[in-house]
Amino acid sequence: MDFISDTVPLENVISEDFMTLSWNLNERDPYIFTKKTIGTDIEDQDFKTYNNLRRAAFLSAVNPEYFLPYQDLNDDKNKDKVFISGNAIAESPAMWAYLYATEEGQAPDKVRVVSIGALSERPQKISENIGIIEWVARIFSL
Repeated sequence: MDFISDTVPLENVISEDFMTLSWNLNERDPYIFTKKTIGTDIEDQDFKTYNNLRRAAFLSAVNPEYFLPYQDLNDDKNKDKVFISGNAIAESPAMWAYLYATEEGQAPDKVRVVSIGALSERPQKISENIGIIEWVARIFSL
């Protein structure tokens, strides 16, 4: 990820609606990195440690299917935190971004989402006549 400078704080990102998502395995908590979470000091989650565009992008991209979880052993304060990508907590991290934006007061018709995927698969179309057993089977396969 050398193409992203490690000196860019999140508050310097051009977009006002920047958001990226990661999952802390040990605490079983989502880390939602936005300009708002970085700007406020939350006691149980030290977001200021992650006020770096490269780090936020990296933490949101550590997909456990391809990479080992990320743990910063050089950071004594946060070495117990182990991160994987945001898609581990949501089938669609883009939907989390949409929900976050609308809960923060953004009009739904004004929200634009850019979601870059790494799969070449086409989603399976769900039949209109699907029953409860098929829905349960799909939920447990997630």
